[in-house]
Parts: sequence; C-alpha cells; structure tokens
Amino acid sequence: MKLFEVESNITQDLVLLLKNQLGRTDSVSRDRAPQSLTYPALANLMNNMGYPGINKDSLKKLYDSSSELKKIIRDPKPPQEDPNSPEAGMIILKTAEEREKDAIGSTGGKGIDAMAKQAANYKPEFS
Repeated sequence: MKLFEVESNITQDLVLLLKNQLGRTDSVSRDRAPQSLTYPALANLMNNMGYPGINKDSLKKLYDSSSELKKIIRDPKPPQEDPNSPEAGMIILKTAEEREKDAIGSTGGKGIDAMAKQAANYKPEFS
C-alpha cells in the first residue's frame, strides 16, 4: 500500500495521534519545552495503526496540504534546515503557547482587547 492510497484518512489519524501526544505533554510539562518525535518513532506509531511508514518528505507533503497539521507541527522541513542540527531528524510539535499565538493570529491579528472593544461597540441593524 502506498501513502497516496490512504492520504485522506492518514491526515486525520495523524492529527489525532499528535493531539494525543500534545495532550499528554501539556498535562505534565511544566517547562513548556516542545515535544519532539523521531521519524522512526512516528513511523512505528503509524504502522501500529495500519498505515505505511512515514518519512520527512511524505510528512512535508501532508503538512503542506493540511491546515490542522500546521496548527500542531512546526514546519517539518524548513528551507534553511541544517542537516547536522539535532532537530534535523525530529518532528517538533508546537507548544501550548505557540498554538495559542497561532489561534490569536488566525483571528485577523486582532488582540483580545480589540475584539472585546469591537463586540462592545456592535450595534445590530434591524430591518
């Protein structure tokens, strides 16, 4: 079985798997350090779920096509990546703070105060 044959389901299952990893990390981590997985570890987890192995290139393709994965994973293959860096063979998951910043950024860049002010000044128009 090839990765493209199960791509629609693999993205959803990968998101659930990574959210589970993040949930465990967020509940016990006090230092707010990002969690990381190696590609062999992720491939093993995916194999246990019945999917083919996943490598850096296939994860990058899934990442580029899924907004859900972008909320969970830092870019798995940034263009300036040093192949000798310790993070080169790792999948780095976003911390709770990074996910929160992304959520605030997705509201159009408005801060909470600006959104509250806009809501307070809202005047419905009745027809």
